[in-house]
Amino acid sequence: MERVYIGLELDKLVELMQKGDICGADIHVLSVEAKELVQQACLKSCVKKMCSGCEMSDACGRFQCVSATPIEQIKTSLERY
Repeated sequence: MERVYIGLELDKLVELMQKGDICGADIHVLSVEAKELVQQACLKSCVKKMCSGCEMSDACGRFQCVSATPIEQIKTSLERY
């Protein structure tokens, strides 16, 4: 299998993950820093998916879900990185 090594803006990676065009399992990272960025992108895409369907999303700040849904689990995960 041939590999292509590219650079990608974090926001673009999040966008592709949210659309389902790519997932973290598709990515082979080359450094610890890249691994952390891919993990952040995975978590950010999850946040966007979960918050987009939440009736309280207009009242929330970033990662501060007032509806006490599973978003709190993602917030906790993000704080570790």
